Amino acid sequence: MGIPGILVAGPLVSVAIPGLLLILIVGLVSEGAASFLAGSTDLVLARLIRVVEALAMPSWAALFRGAWLGAGRHRGVGGRRTRRLTRALREGIIPRPAITLTAALVPGSGWCGRRGCFSDLLRGSMPETSVTTLSRHIVEEERKHPHATGAFSSILYDIALAAKIISREVNKAGLVDILGQAGTTNVHGEAVQKLDMFADAVIYKAMDHTGNLCCMASEEHSDVVPIPDRFPRGNYVLLYDPLDGSSNIDVNVPIGTIFSIHRKITSGSDGCLEDCLQPGSRQLAAGYVVYGSSTMLVYTSGAGVYGFTLDPGIGEFLLSHPNICIPAGAGRTYSVNESYTERWQPGQRRFMDELKREGRLSSRYIGSLVADVHRTLLQGGLFMYPADARNPRGKLRLLYEAAPLALICRQAGGGAIAGRRDILDLAPTELHQRTPLYIGSLDLVEHARACVGGESEF
Repeated sequence: MGIPGILVAGPLVSVAIPGLLLILIVGLVSEGAASFLAGSTDLVLARLIRVVEALAMPSWAALFRGAWLGAGRHRGVGGRRTRRLTRALREGIIPRPAITLTAALVPGSGWCGRRGCFSDLLRGSMPETSVTTLSRHIVEEERKHPHATGAFSSILYDIALAAKIISREVNKAGLVDILGQAGTTNVHGEAVQKLDMFADAVIYKAMDHTGNLCCMASEEHSDVVPIPDRFPRGNYVLLYDPLDGSSNIDVNVPIGTIFSIHRKITSGSDGCLEDCLQPGSRQLAAGYVVYGSSTMLVYTSGAGVYGFTLDPGIGEFLLSHPNICIPAGAGRTYSVNESYTERWQPGQRRFMDELKREGRLSSRYIGSLVADVHRTLLQGGLFMYPADARNPRGKLRLLYEAAPLALICRQAGGGAIAGRRDILDLAPTELHQRTPLYIGSLDLVEHARACVGGESEF
């Protein structure tokens, strides 16, 4: 009958039969009971991996792959294990792409023994895998700095873990009681969403105990967030907006997390306000996570911008956008809330008139900062949140939103200004200081500076 024939009935059968029973039935029918169950435990697990991959059941594939990697460890991981894997590969029991992917994703899998690594056996007959996880990327970047302690890398690992947890909750927000307002307001007087509170707590709990941070600051808290007394302190400061665009949660519009990392500059073990109030040009790293049709983490540590897309089947961020650069030229779109036109200063109105008169750009405005900036980063163009009569000092938070996004954009070849001055040159005086923002393709940013700079206090 074969696996393809079984697959036709698979979706119907899975409604009534639990997943594991379905997998066993497909395996037994397609290969025969005698051959399917013959051999060692790891060979049976390898056959199960092949079945669940054919059935497009990624969660089961990850489970069996983990069990398969563990099988045989108690019997040794030397030449015998390598020979078993070689035989399984030769006989087609284990698909070669699955082995290559698993080898890349699971370091220390026990495939290296006295007779060499199994990856060496693949290298001669197959190009090296292009799969790069966030963990692997961080390790490779750390090797470029021989004196690195690993603390900075650990912070990025923990941020990625928090992002996975938040992504999971965002994706099921319509199924559980986590949508809607929490009945409170934050320090800015904005209604707090339930998911806002969840995201803030997840990031804090992921970072407070690691010994890498001296303090944190969040858009949701009025003061510096200290590290609990029972945990060690480190030499870094984390600033973050746990869930930007949270007013769009209920209508399933992309939202995001923004973060910024600084080095501690004061003496003593505890961090303080002075450690947080540093200009954007001193950031060691910055990034954001956008939760949309897929979850994507974009970050820079001052040596280019990299984007990683979360593969939910294996629970890993995989490198999908290496060395992101804003496309040359002015881009395709401008993004601004034009309902505020009557509040704008004359320079901003003049700038908008010139953009429309030139006719080069079309208008695209999502209303979620991370989503709008993410599109601008990949496609070019300009995002604007100008000052107006109601918000003369701007609306966006300098430390949690504007500065980290400005660093990313500059590293990608773009620019970011508040009016006259670059965002990264602004020295904050308040933890929740606000600012106007023009960010995107460099020529459009400079065009905006020429029009609005003379009227701006920034």
